Order: sequence, then C-alpha cells, then structure tokens
Amino acid sequence: MTMTLDSATVAKMRQSAPEMLAMVDATRARGNPMVHAIHLPNTGEVFISDGLGQPYQKAPGPIRELLTGISCPNPSKLNPLASRRALRDPARKARHDAKVLAMLIEIVEYYSPRLAQHPRADRVFDIIAASVERNRPILEAQPDNCCRWDVIAENAIDLLESLQAAEPGGQSAPHA
Repeated sequence: MTMTLDSATVAKMRQSAPEMLAMVDATRARGNPMVHAIHLPNTGEVFISDGLGQPYQKAPGPIRELLTGISCPNPSKLNPLASRRALRDPARKARHDAKVLAMLIEIVEYYSPRLAQHPRADRVFDIIAASVERNRPILEAQPDNCCRWDVIAENAIDLLESLQAAEPGGQSAPHA
C-alpha cells in the first residue's frame, strides 16, 4: 500500500497526533523532506524515502504508527530488570517476568514482524526473557530502560536471524 498525504490529511493528523508529526517536522527542518512511504501489509513493515530515486529505509516507530495505526511499544516505562523487592517475592517476580516477556514479544513483532512469526520465536523469546537477570551487570550499565530494551531486542532479533539463516534456503533479514 502506498499512501500519499495531502495537506488536509496532514492537518487532521496534526490535530490528533501532534507528537508524531513533530518527528516529521524535525526531519523536514533538517532539510530531509519525507515524500514517500510504503506499507507492506504482508510483513507489517513501513519504509520511507526522501524522494524519487532515493533509497528506502525502515520507518521509525512513530511514523509506522501514524501510517498503520499499530501502537509503537513504549519500553521506557518498563525496566526489564526486576526490582530488589520483586527479586525477594516470587509472585511479584513472576508478574514482572510476564511483563518482560510480553514487552519483548511486542518489540520484536513491531520492528521485525516476519521474524516474530518464526516457528521457534516463542522459544527464543522465552530464552531471552529468562536471561535478563543473568545479564544484570550489562543491562545496569545502560543509561536507561530504552537502551536496556535495545540490547535485549537486538539479541532476540540476532538469534532469530541466525535461526532463519541456518534453515535450508534461509536468509538473514536486515533489521533497523
């Protein structure tokens, strides 16, 4: 699906989602007008190009959300590392672990929808989510929750890409 945004559509979107359009405005202000977006419904991916003959790049989360209506995950609100209190309370820890697993799945589904459908994706998600606490020193060294989630999601995507590449006829898919 190709979507052209006319002035009336942009004005309506500016009223309903000003923070998303701020990203578009910032890109334009840097002299990089975004003039073309492509949504691939079979993968859920959105790509943007700065103009005819220019390469397409994977669209940032807010742009994808703007075009598809699929909410962008917000990992800044969930620390993947359990609190000290949760570490001492098995029930609280189980709830936290469930949230971590759900966020990991949501992030991978959002940024690499095709890889999230891999036959062994559920097992990969379980393994990566279970390894979070074992990697506490590495994750604590990250400046914030988003950076922690970047490390976690990159590991999950790298593992899924490796599994896909190891399959007969498999090939690695680039990720953002």
